Amino acid sequence: MKRLSTFNKGFTLIELMIVILVMGLLAGLVAPLTFEQLDKSRAKTEFLKLRNTIKNHTTKAFAQGVSYRMQTKGQTLTALSVLGEKTYTFKYLEMPEQFFIINGNGFPSIDKFELLVAGRPRQITMEDMLGVKQDLIYAKAK
Repeated sequence: MKRLSTFNKGFTLIELMIVILVMGLLAGLVAPLTFEQLDKSRAKTEFLKLRNTIKNHTTKAFAQGVSYRMQTKGQTLTALSVLGEKTYTFKYLEMPEQFFIINGNGFPSIDKFELLVAGRPRQITMEDMLGVKQDLIYAKAK
């Protein structure tokens, strides 16, 4: 005859509820931090996209000899030229209502462009717009 064991080899309902509660608390703490980091990453990606868009327009202006009027308002950037109009919309960027010109030589009419990236102030400098160092922008003939 087999003898019945007095000990079960399972978990009680209380133990399972405690484990589920602890896992829920951990998920509740970790998930918001994860989503916050994801939003920061997306905002940084949009900032780099804006910077590269302006840089590409300076290159196009120089290569084609065409000036661009860059207008910003809220979350949009509009590039106007004789070749047409192109609008870029961003989710995490907030730009003041202003405009600047990129002349036919590829130089912007401003030294820096200030904006908010996910609520934090950032700026795009002329170096960023042109993709060169400051000493090359203002180089003097010797």
